[in-house]
Amino acid sequence: MSCSTFVYSGIGKCDSMREKVVGVFMCDEGTTMSAADAKLLATWSAIIAPLATPTGIYIPLQRGFQNNTAEPEIVTSNTGYAEKVSDPAPQVVGFGKISYIDYKTFFSADDADKEFYLILNDGTIEGTKNSAGEFVGYWGSVNVRYNAPNADNIAEGYPFYINFQDVNEWKVNSTSVTPAFSVRDIAKAQPAGLSMEVITPWAVNVVTVKITKRGNPNEPYVYTAADAANFPIKDIGQNASPTIDSIDDANKALGLYELTTLGVTTSIKIQAIDDDATNTTYMSNVTDIDI
Repeated sequence: MSCSTFVYSGIGKCDSMREKVVGVFMCDEGTTMSAADAKLLATWSAIIAPLATPTGIYIPLQRGFQNNTAEPEIVTSNTGYAEKVSDPAPQVVGFGKISYIDYKTFFSADDADKEFYLILNDGTIEGTKNSAGEFVGYWGSVNVRYNAPNADNIAEGYPFYINFQDVNEWKVNSTSVTPAFSVRDIAKAQPAGLSMEVITPWAVNVVTVKITKRGNPNEPYVYTAADAANFPIKDIGQNASPTIDSIDDANKALGLYELTTLGVTTSIKIQAIDDDATNTTYMSNVTDIDI
């Protein structure tokens, strides 16, 4: 705890309530921008849907958001004098407006340190400021839950537990911007999900995968002209320099793609992506190619 000087600042005539949280941008640590850039959809599209590897994702939380922050620690002496000795950093849980297939893609993020920007119902984006005055997300960690389906409170089936780390980011440096775009625009900028699975296991450098629209296994994803860039290797395993050499998409109408690999002698992980030449438009789960 520290001391500060209180300055009377009046009370405004507008007593509107704070808007509800309806989503978060979860970004890699070190994500920064100016307040002016934070108002532009292009700034966020470059984070969640670049042609290169994304450094963040928008998580819609319209199915619920709860503030689980602990009460301030107040101690009472043996003379009966009570005083506050610490303020806990906020802890929240938001319930994703996503499918279980989507939720499973976050399992590998469990306990990861990230930075979080809150998206409010009126479109306001809330974050904090770093020492350079840049607009950054609140520092915290995320946890997910591995569990059976809920018998009740079905809407709360996909929780994201966010444990913020620094109360001073909220107490001293909390700030917000009113962007020139809506929550709907954010959702539209997010890459759509694909599901990828191995159909014919890898053998003699060839593996066949099937790609469908996520959540709809009967809707194949058809590339206009699939090439190796659509199948980036996300984990090279124990291989020195593995590559996807060529793609046979003769059966793309069925969502089937035959990938020929080079330099692969142990298992790798790949992902399927597509773009419109400006932003990534589709992304699949990361899939193990077992050797």
